[in-house]
Amino acid sequence: MSAQMRGPRLSALEKHYIEEQLKHERLCLTKCNTFANQLQDPQLRQVVQNLGQQCQEHVQTLSNLLQQSGFTPPA
Repeated sequence: MSAQMRGPRLSALEKHYIEEQLKHERLCLTKCNTFANQLQDPQLRQVVQNLGQQCQEHVQTLSNLLQQSGFTPPA
C-alpha cells in the first residue's frame, strides 16, 4: 500500500489509547443493549437505544482508524 493510501501513523501510546477507548465503547454498547431490553417505558427505551447507536458508531470509527493505520482492532 502506498504512503498516500495508508491512514495516519499512530504512536504506540496513541494506539493504546484508541484500543482502550474502543473497549469502553463496546462495554457501553453492551450495557445500552441490555438496559434497553429491560426497560418498560418506550420513550426511555428509545433514548437508551439511541445512546447504543452512538456507541456503535464510535466503535466503527475507532476500528476504522486502527485498520487504516495498519492495525487489527482488538476483539
